[in-house]
Amino acid sequence: MAKISTDGLASLKLSFEELASIPDSVLTNMVDAEADVIVTAQKAKARSMGVVDTGAMVASITKGKVSKSSDGVSIEVLPQGSVHRGGKTYSLSERAFLNEFGTRHQAPRPFIKQANEESMDKALSAAEKIYDNYLKTKNL
Repeated sequence: MAKISTDGLASLKLSFEELASIPDSVLTNMVDAEADVIVTAQKAKARSMGVVDTGAMVASITKGKVSKSSDGVSIEVLPQGSVHRGGKTYSLSERAFLNEFGTRHQAPRPFIKQANEESMDKALSAAEKIYDNYLKTKNL
């Protein structure tokens, strides 16, 4: 009769449990790294598409703080602040929206959508690098 034995099964189980419970700090760093890539891409795409008047809206594209929920972690990347022009105050997010989708007098310039799509692989690579470093600390 054959005999089967295993060595290291307990440590393998522990490794899988560690993989399933990624620390919040690692998740936060991963999302933050992705946001850095996206901010840079959105600013560059806005400039290349001519979405620059005073430059205030493009300069205001920043990442927010990481939010945690039952679904995981997230971060917003958007223009923040406002600008005063002609006695009125305009939200820079509103100006980005009008550029992105256009108006009846202006064709859409979808710099946000295109930048996000074009930078997706680079953003994922940035997050993957952080996750890989975490795995190396666990000898995985």
